[in-house]
Amino acid sequence: MSYRSLSQVNDDEEVLWSEKPSQILNLKSFFISSLSMIISLYVVVHIKDIYDKIRSYQKQIGIEIIDIEVIFYFIAIIFFISVFYMFSSWLRVYMIEYKLTTDRLFKKHGIFKQEIDELELYRIKDYTIISPFISRLFSVANIRLDTSDKSHSVLYLMAIKDTERVNQTIRKQVEILRSRKGVREID
Repeated sequence: MSYRSLSQVNDDEEVLWSEKPSQILNLKSFFISSLSMIISLYVVVHIKDIYDKIRSYQKQIGIEIIDIEVIFYFIAIIFFISVFYMFSSWLRVYMIEYKLTTDRLFKKHGIFKQEIDELELYRIKDYTIISPFISRLFSVANIRLDTSDKSHSVLYLMAIKDTERVNQTIRKQVEILRSRKGVREID
């Protein structure tokens, strides 16, 4: 669903930039899920050996605690939870979209309840580019926008490419709008 179909972009506005954040935001989630799935698969492949060890230990203490089916179902549950966690993390980031027009900045996000946050560009007070080490390895960074907007005093554009160009485009457009509207920022 595009922004235009949501009647958000006026006909006199031009789209200057549009992008989805990089999935690098999910690096930690993907790593944890992948590790969990690999361990689960390893246990399933070697379940007979593991079960034999557990069985001999149970005979030594004289108590039968666990059955092989219980182990298998437990591992299957862990595996499917990991798959679901990885997919939901991917989908959460995939459903974010940023759009910069000549007058406004939009952030569309949400899976079941989709929201579109709208920020008038002339309300932006300060810009900060934040480049964590891992993000720099993948040539992405974050932009922090401090604004005078009541509902979005700080807005982050996360894991975007060509951050300096995007930041300069936003800054240039803010200056154009402020001079056209005669708006000055007062702290």
